[in-house]
Amino acid sequence: MQNANVTIKTDNNNFEKIYWHAINWQEVNKKVNNLRRRIYRASANGNMKLVRSLQKLMLKSRSNKLLAIRRITQINRGRRSPGIDKIFFKTIYQKNYRTCTLFIKRKERN
Repeated sequence: MQNANVTIKTDNNNFEKIYWHAINWQEVNKKVNNLRRRIYRASANGNMKLVRSLQKLMLKSRSNKLLAIRRITQINRGRRSPGIDKIFFKTIYQKNYRTCTLFIKRKERN
């Protein structure tokens, strides 16, 4: 098993390493599902201000980004075929690279 990692610059200018095989996927799923549930409840109650703030939180969520990468590279049926951008993620290193680029793009937009 490959021991690939990705280094991410956090808000306080520290660097954090994420090991793909060390990610607790149950915890990641739990966080994302909890946030989805909160968005649904706020929408059902008609609190649109809270819905928008929770959606922004969802877009910035590390767990949501990790889960999205896992879905397209491991879970989905089309995981073995490249997408519209002709990029195919087969190795752990490629998955970690995609994770790193998602986090870097978020920092550049702010």
